[in-house]
Amino acid sequence: ANVNVKTSIKDDVLILPSYALTKRDGKYYVTKIVGGKESEIEVEVGLIGVDGNAELISGLSEGDQVAY
Repeated sequence: ANVNVKTSIKDDVLILPSYALTKRDGKYYVTKIVGGKESEIEVEVGLIGVDGNAELISGLSEGDQVAY
C-alpha cells in the first residue's frame, strides 16, 4: 500500500527546485541573474519537500531570475 502523510502545508510561498540551491557552511545560496550578470546571493530556506522543491523565506522576490 502507498500512503501519503502531509505534515505541513503552506500557501502563497516562493518555491525553487532544491537542485538550484548550493549549501556551504550551513547556509544556502542561489545564483541570481540581474541585467544579464550572475551573482551568488544567500537565501533563507524553509521547508524542503520530498517533491524536490524548497520554500524560500528571504533573499529572492517573485519574478527574480536564477540560474540552475
